Amino acid sequence: MIALFSVLGIVVGLPACFVVAFKDFGTAEERVTLQSQSPDGSRRVILRELPGFMDRNFSLVLENLRTGQTNEVFSSPDEGLPGSERIVWSEDSTRFLLLGTNFHTLNHADLPGGEQLYLVYDTVSGSLCCNAAQQSKYESFTTNDITATKWMGF
Repeated sequence: MIALFSVLGIVVGLPACFVVAFKDFGTAEERVTLQSQSPDGSRRVILRELPGFMDRNFSLVLENLRTGQTNEVFSSPDEGLPGSERIVWSEDSTRFLLLGTNFHTLNHADLPGGEQLYLVYDTVSGSLCCNAAQQSKYESFTTNDITATKWMGF
């Protein structure tokens, strides 16, 4: 047992294995975990893990590589473990999808291969749709909504 903290003179203890399991849970500082450049080289999407202890939150930043201007286009609700995300761009570089396997999404977002449709963003109009189960700010979407677009690697 490891004495974790004392409140009103009462020492609270946890097994050492519990403390070790939480050693890397959450992040103390912001860090970039994914970057993807558009096919035409004009934009880059950056996924930044935001500081947190228990919940995983991230932001998506769109960078104009010609001007250097950046814009945070999305900030996530609490999500699952990082590492499975990928960005898929449209062939004309006007839209991108965020896919992954560890998101908390609506049931219709599940794809046959195990990935989930998490987010689609239109860089021209600024419109965003998101299938996060914990949010109601954005409209959800399905594969039917994105089939008219030609995607790179989807």
